[in-house]
Amino acid sequence: MFRGADLTTAVINVLTSAGFTVGDGEAPDSAGWQGAQGASNYIPHVNVHPTPGGLTDGPIGDPNTDAWADYQIISVGAVRAQAEAVGDAVRAAMLAAPLTVANGRTVAHLRLDMLGGAIRDDSVQPSVYYVYDRWRILSVPS
Repeated sequence: MFRGADLTTAVINVLTSAGFTVGDGEAPDSAGWQGAQGASNYIPHVNVHPTPGGLTDGPIGDPNTDAWADYQIISVGAVRAQAEAVGDAVRAAMLAAPLTVANGRTVAHLRLDMLGGAIRDDSVQPSVYYVYDRWRILSVPS
């Protein structure tokens, strides 16, 4: 049976092991401005969000055994170049390391479904930049 929490944990573990500061649906406490906003060092970070969508499939006797889950992995930086560099590194890390899923599941396919570009957010000051990549991950029984 597909358990979203196990797959999300696997994604977070791969990114953490690759050296990223990773948030589980929110910015981690250790990221962002390290002093006065706009006048101190900014530690970029990555946020992992399972998103609505995806689908299940499988053999006729168990049609929901395989799960295509959708994820948004958001790279955040103080400037566009920093956010894009983190996004590039995240893509490389996701494609290089195997996702190890608990409870008898295996990742059979991993696809970068949408490149996120770089979007400036002026709702916070000083502004930050986001790269919103969307991933589709196929999880099947081991």
